[in-house]
Order: sequence, then structure tokens, then C-alpha cells
Amino acid sequence: MIRLLIPIALPSQNRYLGRGFWRLHQDKKKFQDAIGEAFIIEKANGRIPIAYLAPCTVKRTIGIMTYRKRLIDDDNLSIKALLDALVRLELLKDDSPKWLNTQYVSQVSIGKKGKELTEIWIK
Repeated sequence: MIRLLIPIALPSQNRYLGRGFWRLHQDKKKFQDAIGEAFIIEKANGRIPIAYLAPCTVKRTIGIMTYRKRLIDDDNLSIKALLDALVRLELLKDDSPKWLNTQYVSQVSIGKKGKELTEIWIK
């Protein structure tokens, strides 16, 4: 199992209304860069098992916890950009149910002065 911390909170689906394609594309790039950096840090610290260093060829389970200043409805959390970034970085084979089991997606309030971030577990 690997655990990645990225300094981005999961966006609301409302963010993609209207100019959704371009915003989604921008968010995918942000998540991809942040996940790539977190992966490099974890790898340098020796916390990435060998199985995760090659492109994914097995079904994986993920858990996502987002730490937010302001909570939103759980059904409004958007994980699309995050999943697409994990696929692009080859940590997931695909984001279809054949290759991915999403264990949970939840959020925690951190107050107005806290730093928003997202925690990802991949098994």
C-alpha cells in the first residue's frame, strides 16, 4: 500500500459547470503534477513497494480523504481529475470498475486557517 499527500483539496462538481472541459483539463494537470511530486518524495524515502514502480496491470483499491476549509455535500465531491491523473501516471490501469475499487471518499473540516490537502491510499 502507498499513501500520498497532495496539497490540493478535491474540487466541487459545481466547478465544472459551464466551462467544464477546460477547468477539468487544468485540474487534471494540477493533480498529475502534485501526485507525481508526492510519488517521487515517497520513492526517495523508500516508502514505495516495488510493485508500484512498474505500470499497473492489476485491479487496485483506493481511498481518498480530503481536508477542506469548507465542507461540501459528499455527492458533490469530484474525483474525476484525480483518477485521470492516477491513470496517466500509471498508478492505475484504468478508472473503470474492472480495474478500480473505490473504497471510500470522505472529507474533514480543517477550519479557516488550515491547509487544504488530499490524502490518497492505493492498495
